[in-house]
Amino acid sequence: MRYILLFCLLLQIACHSNPVSNDRFFDEIDLGSSGSEKRLLIETYFDECGEWGGHREMMTIYAKRDMNFYLDYEKYSITCGSPYNDQRVEYKKTLKLDASNKKSITEYIQYMVNAKIVERYPGHAGYTFNILKSDSTLLINVYSLDLSNVENYQQLQKGLNLPITIVREDE
Repeated sequence: MRYILLFCLLLQIACHSNPVSNDRFFDEIDLGSSGSEKRLLIETYFDECGEWGGHREMMTIYAKRDMNFYLDYEKYSITCGSPYNDQRVEYKKTLKLDASNKKSITEYIQYMVNAKIVERYPGHAGYTFNILKSDSTLLINVYSLDLSNVENYQQLQKGLNLPITIVREDE
């Protein structure tokens, strides 16, 4: 009985004291340094056009043969009411990721896993947050009106030194 209690105690300590490590999540081979097209995609849709959607922002994370990680960021503008809510690239940037950037991305992914657990369907308007690994081994989709998800996305943008998306609360 003592061994079972000791095992349970050690298991609990291990699970609660060791969050996902950046070194384990970011694997160069797994994200394209070997020439594969594997990518980690972070895509966000806003709802400034109401139930017809809004602008989107896209982050593509990958490794190059130099064994470093990079992030391509694209922000699209939208004209509500135009045919098909026409979107055009408004801002584009490529970053070489450092340890701090990787930590911001890992924390964002962990937050979105928790957000998925408490997600409630918002009806016909809301924010969409997608995280997808191109080989489909990771897929998180959160559709919500919860502004804390937007705030967490803004925290990710801050951690990556990207322009912060401003969201009006009346959207």
